Amino acid sequence: MVFVYMNLTGRDLRLNSMESIVTFETLADIRNVDCCKRVGELHDARERPGRKGNPREEDALDTGAASARSVNGASKPHRDGGLARVIPALVLSSVLGYGIQLLAPFLLGSLEYVEFSAFWSALFLGVAALSGVQNEVARSSLPEGSSAAAESLRRYAVVVGFGAAVGGAIGGAVVGGLLGSDDSGEIAVAMALGLGGFVILAIQTGTLYGAGRWTGVALAIIADPGLRALVFLAIAAFALAGSDTVPLGTLLLATVLPFIGAAIVVWWGGGRATVRAVFIEQTWARLLRNSFHTVAAATALGFVAAGMPLVIAAIGQGEEPSVIAGAVLAVVLLRAPLVSPMLALQSYLTVTFRDAPSLARRRSLLLTAGLLLAGGIAALAVAWGAQVADDLLSPLYTLPPVWVLVAIVFAAALVGIQSIAGAAALARGSHRVYSLGWVTTAAGVLVTALLPLPFEVRLTVALTLPVAVGLAVHLLGLSLAGRRRSHAV
Repeated sequence: MVFVYMNLTGRDLRLNSMESIVTFETLADIRNVDCCKRVGELHDARERPGRKGNPREEDALDTGAASARSVNGASKPHRDGGLARVIPALVLSSVLGYGIQLLAPFLLGSLEYVEFSAFWSALFLGVAALSGVQNEVARSSLPEGSSAAAESLRRYAVVVGFGAAVGGAIGGAVVGGLLGSDDSGEIAVAMALGLGGFVILAIQTGTLYGAGRWTGVALAIIADPGLRALVFLAIAAFALAGSDTVPLGTLLLATVLPFIGAAIVVWWGGGRATVRAVFIEQTWARLLRNSFHTVAAATALGFVAAGMPLVIAAIGQGEEPSVIAGAVLAVVLLRAPLVSPMLALQSYLTVTFRDAPSLARRRSLLLTAGLLLAGGIAALAVAWGAQVADDLLSPLYTLPPVWVLVAIVFAAALVGIQSIAGAAALARGSHRVYSLGWVTTAAGVLVTALLPLPFEVRLTVALTLPVAVGLAVHLLGLSLAGRRRSHAV
């Protein structure tokens, strides 16, 4: 069994086996040793037919592989212009998404718009859950080619894509049934096409993240909302020319077909070459098992990020509508600036932490400090401007008291910090810790929402306490994993 250990206090790197220790005086000397060959032999052994897996041994092998790639040059692609390309693409993607949602009400009748909104919410809840597939593929993809990797990804894509399509069809039928819609069949088909297409896009995007091909990542981020915006604009032009509303089925297809179109664009725009070039550090079956954890975590994360309006509506039974509306508005507007960017960067953080484990702690602390600083500034701004905002929004919206608004900002910063800790756990291959932390947070939100407390107190507790507990789970898991590895070395 081989472990690779980076001495953080000096410049030594030791490759420790059961029989010998080789010491390198500088990191540059690693280029003279075929470290990657040893790790490759470990992966060959792992995939050898008839081998019975040992979870502890496999975790150790993953640790050795991760450490080896951090010093063999694999981290270089992730240092050059990653954020500079990803952030603008994410911003443009968000703007296009908002534009589409603003346009939809003008294309549909009121009843059809309600059905479309329910479909949109269900579809993108599924997309949020399946983003766990992208995160796991990103973590597992290394910029070192292997034809076996392409075959592994192909099998994985078929299984996950089929499962997503079937789940989408069932979910779409349920949504249509709950709405009593005459278009339940169309909703089911659209959900199946959308989630199946997204899986193919997510797998390609994950390999692009893992290989550090940031131009391709930016293309993958923009392609889907860009194509959707173009299709919606074309439909709007025809609708205006005919002075008529658009059939619901048309907008359903306009929403989901861009996933498939984007997958094709990305495939020919760099995804094909990347899939053939990357090295997947595990078999497709193990990739699938790990994805259960990442999908569970992504589902819980999606609920924590986007499900609070539903929670507020549930715990606000008996309150004035303006009070509930004000609380929802405050949570949506105050959380988004701190939470949305960190959630969108999950794959990026996972890959950068994976490829530079010696810098992960420092980067995490810097990001955490930045979030706390931004949260502090936002809290001061909220405290200063709350009365003005309340005057402008009343009587339709009654904002919560200042202390609740400040707590909302604090809770948003905590979610951002947990997203950093979660990405660090996933980067280390601690899938159970990663999923447990987010599932704990989501479950905590549901539990605290049932507490017999006044509305404002219950809202504050539901926003803050579960995230603090989930963050503690992630930090404890990281600490225990670090101790186990140090003892192993």
